[in-house]
Amino acid sequence: MAGYGSKMLEYGLYLLVFLLPLQTRYILKAGEIDGNYSEYLTYSIYATDLLLIGLLILKALVLRSDGFSALGVLKSRKFLMFFTILAVLLLSAQDRGLAAFGVFRIFLGFGLFSLVISAPRPHKILAAFLASLFLQSAIGIYQFVLQESFVNKWLGMAFHAPFNPGSPVIETMDGRWLRAYGSLDHPNILGVCLAVGLMFIVLSAIRHEKKDYIQMIFLSALAPILSISLAFTFSRSAIVGLTAFYCLFIVLIYFCDKSRIKYIIVPIIASLAAMGLIFILFQDVALNRLHGGSRLEQRSLKERRGQYGDSLELIKRNMFFGVGVNNYVHALKRNAPDQVDYFQPVHNTFLLVVSEIGVLGFILFLFYFFTTKYWKIFNNKQCLLLPVLLSFCVFFFLDHWFWSLHYGILFISLSFGIFINLINYQSSNLKL
Repeated sequence: MAGYGSKMLEYGLYLLVFLLPLQTRYILKAGEIDGNYSEYLTYSIYATDLLLIGLLILKALVLRSDGFSALGVLKSRKFLMFFTILAVLLLSAQDRGLAAFGVFRIFLGFGLFSLVISAPRPHKILAAFLASLFLQSAIGIYQFVLQESFVNKWLGMAFHAPFNPGSPVIETMDGRWLRAYGSLDHPNILGVCLAVGLMFIVLSAIRHEKKDYIQMIFLSALAPILSISLAFTFSRSAIVGLTAFYCLFIVLIYFCDKSRIKYIIVPIIASLAAMGLIFILFQDVALNRLHGGSRLEQRSLKERRGQYGDSLELIKRNMFFGVGVNNYVHALKRNAPDQVDYFQPVHNTFLLVVSEIGVLGFILFLFYFFTTKYWKIFNNKQCLLLPVLLSFCVFFFLDHWFWSLHYGILFISLSFGIFINLINYQSSNLKL
């Protein structure tokens, strides 16, 4: 029974990783602000949530059949510490219903991370992730080339076109251009996902062996496809973060094992060449996005500056305990209904986290992390994680969806689980 359950768990996890970008959900309660829909006050249950919960239950049954003691986990210091953090997040919230829903998402994130980090075949999880990104790339390329998207309730996709208000577009002298976003909520989300996929491809190129030629040819061919779709998102945060990763990663490999440079340089050059070609072909759109001189770009930058001020004010008023997890937009509406430019989270994950859980909650999370075994990833064998951390710092400084959206928390959990497994495997072949 345990063997059969383990197989179901393994292949169920591959399916979950592949389906994770799908936004199929049931809205339990739609959030509203002054009669307008608000995603950040909405209660939803996603199809992938149900699959993840099923896998966690199956994992518990498999562990129990192997003689694992659940009571021992409940009595452990790490579990009690984690429970304390969740209790603080709930009790300090202005709206405990929203907080409970936010804590539920964090719980799912930890659950997904535990499944990925303990997976027996991490390379197959990576394959499922890259296959999912290939599908997202195809959808993104379709959206930009045809300048429209298709409606599909099973993918959770709504219709977008350049002329529709609220669509993710870039405004130029020639008109409005719809940015690629796949089946996700925003082009910046797709951009970061594709950037992370390209990081995985480069990391996979380190451990090159003769028998891996077919795999390397496949990955080197996949890199420009993901890069073209990434270019069509015109996501500044994704491109800057990926560039930072490439630069630091090449430097580390050069000092660790020069012989590996020739293997990682192929997917990197293929990626940069593909993006460069797109930016040359659509240079008016790219330059407009880079300089931010259009009306829409200027309005966006103004809103972001206002968000920083709103966030710092919330931190000042609720420094120790914050406004509560998943309560940021609720707090904006409650504390300054007539002074806020736009009711959405600040485009900075670090500020958003401190605003919601306070300095005390942030310290508790750091303490929990550094008392687990995962802090050991910073030793010399895993120094390759440093470029990953640098790129994610760039992502976190420029956007909020990693914490504010359901998919963001699960994406972070999945990404770092794969990164840790992949780096542990790949670095074993380096002369460090």
